[in-house]
Amino acid sequence: MRRILLALFVSIVATSAQAAPESPWKIVGHIALPDGGWDYASYDADARRIYLGRPDGVLAVEVATRAVTARLIEGSRVHGVAIVPGAGLAVATNGADNSALLFETATGKLLARIPTGTKPDAVLYDPATRLVAVLNGGGDITLIDPHQQTSAGTIAIGGTLEFAVADGSGTLWVNIEDKAELVAVDLKTRRARSATKLINCEGPTGLAFATAEHMLVSVCKNGRAVITDSNSGKVRADIAIGKRPDAAIYDAARHQVLVPCGEGVLSVISFADPQRPRVIATVPTQPGARTGTLAGDGRLYLPVAKFTPDPAGGRPKPVPGSTELLVLGHS
Repeated sequence: MRRILLALFVSIVATSAQAAPESPWKIVGHIALPDGGWDYASYDADARRIYLGRPDGVLAVEVATRAVTARLIEGSRVHGVAIVPGAGLAVATNGADNSALLFETATGKLLARIPTGTKPDAVLYDPATRLVAVLNGGGDITLIDPHQQTSAGTIAIGGTLEFAVADGSGTLWVNIEDKAELVAVDLKTRRARSATKLINCEGPTGLAFATAEHMLVSVCKNGRAVITDSNSGKVRADIAIGKRPDAAIYDAARHQVLVPCGEGVLSVISFADPQRPRVIATVPTQPGARTGTLAGDGRLYLPVAKFTPDPAGGRPKPVPGSTELLVLGHS
């Protein structure tokens, strides 16, 4: 009888181990950063470096050595950085003077300061047109030719443009924050093609494109993720996530979308079944960790700081010496 029970126990353990889900993400490291604010983070696969838009310019972190360059280029109210693959170039949005800063990634040398619309914010590279798109708070998109170092035109959209992704075929998908819409923009014809209403979504912020699944994930301040089919433009799912997200990051290797949320969690959306996306983990991070980037080492990097309440009731104050990148991984 003992042998039978032992064999049964071993069988159950083995079966459970085979059926166990993939280990959730967890904090595996910290990289200290200089004090100061931040906005979007992006990863340069060519230089193996992370860029962070900051009030005084662009900060750079070497992924392999964790060496930090506090100011690779100078700027004022820099929001985001778009990398031009294979060219050693990048474009940063400079909010203080409504411009885009084109620079060499290897040296930080400023090559051009290109006028944009008002309040340039998010920025991304489109491989189909080889243009950089700058989303302006005034409701339009400035197109930049990084190779010619000049503006390539403007596309009027309307509303508050928050974030965008490119599908690789010349279509730009844009979250419109004040209208709770997802708009498809044809970069070749320079026109908005369609708009999808994001029901139950308050203030869509981050946006990810799950390329293998042809699904767009818009994350919302009220703790929802609305998932839209990029082929049809129809909403396929609306699921609960953490509150106050500001980014959505596609992990192609694991078929997941990672959503850092300001309340202090990482919501992990799985596309293992593309027709039934679901949250498979809610990982503790740190309050305020709501943007980030996935690097070539397979780890997720989230900028954050510790905060103390303002006695006067204003915005919380960052604790000096607490600004850092949280490093999340599977080991």
